[in-house]
Amino acid sequence: MKKIFNLILCALCVLNYTSCNDDEGIEYTQVSPIKIISRDVNFPASASQGSIVVDAPGEFTVSKTDQGWCTTTISGSTIQVSVEENLGLESRNSMLTIRCGNDTTSIAVIQSGVIFDLSAGSQILLGDEAKTYSYDIKCNTDLTLTPSDEWISVSIEGDKMNITLTENNTGHVRRGSIAYKAGTNEDKITITQYDFEKDIAGEYMFLFTNATSGALQYLDATLSKTENAYSIELTGLGFSIPVTYNKTNGDLTLKAGQYIGDYDAYKVHTTLWDTKEGYLTWDASISMSGSFEYVEEDGVGYTIALIEDDGSWGSYHPDAIRLEAFKSTTLSSSTRVGSLLSLIDPYLQRAHAGEAITYKMTKTPVKANVEFLLK
Repeated sequence: MKKIFNLILCALCVLNYTSCNDDEGIEYTQVSPIKIISRDVNFPASASQGSIVVDAPGEFTVSKTDQGWCTTTISGSTIQVSVEENLGLESRNSMLTIRCGNDTTSIAVIQSGVIFDLSAGSQILLGDEAKTYSYDIKCNTDLTLTPSDEWISVSIEGDKMNITLTENNTGHVRRGSIAYKAGTNEDKITITQYDFEKDIAGEYMFLFTNATSGALQYLDATLSKTENAYSIELTGLGFSIPVTYNKTNGDLTLKAGQYIGDYDAYKVHTTLWDTKEGYLTWDASISMSGSFEYVEEDGVGYTIALIEDDGSWGSYHPDAIRLEAFKSTTLSSSTRVGSLLSLIDPYLQRAHAGEAITYKMTKTPVKANVEFLLK
């Protein structure tokens, strides 16, 4: 029995020795004899050409995925690659397969989509002076630029867009644009030119719909700047509404909860009102805003700023300013007395020809009665 056991053990050792010398389990990677010496096939969106230099042991061919925008030709050891202009915003690719005998290798041709990026954005607000302004621009395809007016000119120098404006001596806001086309991407850059002191500040009619009578009414108002503070003075009422002016986008903003003056023993503040939902707020983080436009009708020019909901009140949409009386400058439901005047759909407007202001009015405005009644 012991002898038999020894024979079996010897046989197992022979089998183990054989397995250890077997090539099973070893993976071999076949190296393609086709070598790529150089490649230049990452393209911008514009129509372009590149090449691939190949070192192969014999004649080779090239095939590609069915992409009509990409074509290839072979000249000696070089594959010439041409791509048509990519008019879309998305990048695209085509796979090339190089074959020599039974050996192959693959290379991806990649073309980016249209890129248009202007550092100034799509809204540019500039002063009245004649000046050239330069902005960084990124564009990887043919670009067409078309100014809307003679007072705007534009040029491209390297990675800069130069916008030149003539002096604005019109006495009002003027607005134009630069239309651009980059591939299939078409849009415009809006150019607004004015100085606050020269073209915006001054006397206005502060128009609104009276909440009680529904009549179109107005208050005499003066928009002014003192040092860095802006305000709307309600002429004859002794009220001064503080506002903010954004020099970047030209917005004039009126906030709730602003002290504007006294009425008898009361402290009058601005409150904002969502007339549809019936909610009122004196929270100073809630506001209404507007930007100034210049329009012409029947030969008369008008500067207008609609004061509207600017999204600062979440799901509520204030459409009215209320001049609210409080017992003190601490605003609360217990110190609130009532409304002196409600201004629904308010806007500032003035005529530049000194004529009666009738632009976009279906009713003749009546000057608001300064004899307030608490309501």
